[in-house]
Amino acid sequence: MLLLIFFAFLAGVVTILSPCILPVLPIVLSSSINAGKKRPLGIVTGFVLSFTFFTLFLATLVKLTGISADVLRMLSVIVIFIFGLSLLTPRVQVLLEQLFSKLSNRLPLQKKREGFWGGILIGISLGLLWTPCVGPILASVISLVISSAGNPNESFLPSFQFLKNTLPITFAYALGTGIPMLAITYGGRKLFTQVPWLLKKTARIQQVFGLIMMVTAIGIYFNIDRKFQTWFITTFPNYGVGLTKFEEAGKIKTELEKLQQKPVVKKDLGKPMFNLLEDNVGLAPEIIPGGEWFNPSASSGQVPSASSGQVPSASSGQVPSASSGQVPSASSGQVPSASSRQVSTPLTIRSLRGKVVIVDFWTYTCINCQRTLPYLKNWYAKYKDKGLVIIGVHAPEFEFEKNPVNVAQAIKDFGLTYPIVQDNNFATWKAYNNNAWPAKYFIDKNGKIRWSHFGEGAYDESEQLIQKLLGEMGQQVDEPINNPKYSTFDETRETYLGYDRLQFLVSPETVQPDKIASYSIPQDLLKSRFAYGGMWMIGGQYASPEPGAKIELHFVSKEVYLVMRPKAKPGQVKLLLDGQLLSNDAAGKDIKTGLVLVDSDKLYTLINLKQPGDHILTLEFLDNSLEVYAFTFG
Repeated sequence: MLLLIFFAFLAGVVTILSPCILPVLPIVLSSSINAGKKRPLGIVTGFVLSFTFFTLFLATLVKLTGISADVLRMLSVIVIFIFGLSLLTPRVQVLLEQLFSKLSNRLPLQKKREGFWGGILIGISLGLLWTPCVGPILASVISLVISSAGNPNESFLPSFQFLKNTLPITFAYALGTGIPMLAITYGGRKLFTQVPWLLKKTARIQQVFGLIMMVTAIGIYFNIDRKFQTWFITTFPNYGVGLTKFEEAGKIKTELEKLQQKPVVKKDLGKPMFNLLEDNVGLAPEIIPGGEWFNPSASSGQVPSASSGQVPSASSGQVPSASSGQVPSASSGQVPSASSRQVSTPLTIRSLRGKVVIVDFWTYTCINCQRTLPYLKNWYAKYKDKGLVIIGVHAPEFEFEKNPVNVAQAIKDFGLTYPIVQDNNFATWKAYNNNAWPAKYFIDKNGKIRWSHFGEGAYDESEQLIQKLLGEMGQQVDEPINNPKYSTFDETRETYLGYDRLQFLVSPETVQPDKIASYSIPQDLLKSRFAYGGMWMIGGQYASPEPGAKIELHFVSKEVYLVMRPKAKPGQVKLLLDGQLLSNDAAGKDIKTGLVLVDSDKLYTLINLKQPGDHILTLEFLDNSLEVYAFTFG
């Protein structure tokens, strides 16, 4: 590591000879004219600290605050422009004096404006704006930054190992660059003080440098600095690479291989750093090919109408609510034909550059997912013509949710008209390092993840971000934000009935996996616990009752849902609440006179109380035709 730190410092010193230093040299020289003796030291100190910080933590900062890197760059440009304006206009000098006087009353007025602290501010701005030409050492650091920041679910705080591997090397590189800068600024000051003609013209020269500083800031704003760097490296491809040849020595190369998570691409060496860092950090992973697509033409605005017999629109008025759970299965006979599923060329995140994309991970029996669907449909209806694309990634929780016929029917019944792809193998889920349903990833026009949200809620914040990202595309967005508010009242947690995720079971018997066995219900059932009664076959994902078998559940909630499916033919379940046949006042929409007919693979609404409460629910199974998967609450 010590060897890498030393050569990183040396690489920084050599950087002063590279074309990537040229855009910031006017700022460095301008800042030393007619300034306090300590301003150059302030510039270099601010530069070293700022470059180190922003190189390692810019992506983390963007992810943590939601502030775009372009906004931070803009703030730095404004700082440089204002300091240039202060050299050109006495009135601005006075305003800066007053500003620094308020910030630091302990320092003499002249030093506040022109001394160390004024230099610090310029240096911090330079550290964010400067993009050096990349050699093997810096490229290795950047590869670690990209690996750390590219995971949208990683902690915002960097790991100790990451800091240990990158902080000393990056700081040494910045320090190596700062020393020649310091020499240039002090050399410029000495030249002006020792040449009488220049000394007499100091005021005029100060104004000229102020103008240069402002022009440079404007050039940086319009990315002219980056275009110049790219042009120079393209025109003279061997120049930047030649300066970093010494970094490829045998021992250095060995140390870098220990540091790198992936090999440095040769063609990247000698290029400006922004080509590697800013254009890669936070890029959204691709949708992994292999799943069946539904509504893919919706991304181009060609959404089939409700009258076409295909997928109904959100505004047709013929769409059941998201909580309806009316999702017929393949076994019900009410399924769309394969031709109506509109499978065509898969979409890619790259092909959608220039648009705002929401990637929504969901599964159709998940009540939390279902409650988010009306919001997604509303946003899509409001903003699809302005450049919003929603891609639903259907990652199944249960085996029957892998059936494309079931998914197609769910899409139709929920009235979803945006593109949806099946992710049965969880390939896209893993690419995003996702870990929950529902989950939404908000991707900007450049293909970068700007925010992610897991679970329900934050609907106003989500729509505000959609409008902001569309605004960055140049769209005029002034639609009011008025998302419906609702609350859930579930104290009891989601309860799975198969042994793979079995919790909260209080039947005294030991579970017999995949075998029919007898279970009993204890006399006193603890809160948020359940028990099997009678003969049951408990499988990995589900439990299957014999005729007369029971489930008793002690819940605290307002609504109770249960995922069920028929094995070969429909089955019936009788429901009792607190020992009495379930009344219509407390019954969910799927209950008729205390009975539920299970004729499709879906989420059934069993209980819908007027107020949340503490109750005992008993399910009596009248046949052996069913599989029961999980209770959820609301």
